[in-house]
Amino acid sequence: TLFRSAEGTLLLLSLVVSCAVGLAMALMSNVFHFCVIALPLIFALSILAVITDSILTKSVPLSDTGAMLGICASIHPLTRTIGPTIGGILYQRYGVTSFGCLHCVVDIFLIVYLLKNKFNQKEQKRK
Repeated sequence: TLFRSAEGTLLLLSLVVSCAVGLAMALMSNVFHFCVIALPLIFALSILAVITDSILTKSVPLSDTGAMLGICASIHPLTRTIGPTIGGILYQRYGVTSFGCLHCVVDIFLIVYLLKNKFNQKEQKRK
């Protein structure tokens, strides 16, 4: 299972750090605050990217590993294309704090989903 491995723990850790960064991003008021949260943001996003790539490549047969790595690599340019549009709309309508709020909300949903699956797996093993 995912949570018995170090990958599951690292995935959850990166989401918790990312959620804290999102909350800090929503509360920041100057450039110094951004500089303080930049390092944890880079840490969380880097760990998240590496762990998700690792989990996804392990979930497919060995012959399809290259295809999965290609799909994982195509996500980055996609977010660089769509991200500025979504960011511009959020900034124009809701201001800078919307970035942190959205970041935090998405991370909370992911954490709840992962923990829910963890408990469901434990219950299924008991039966």
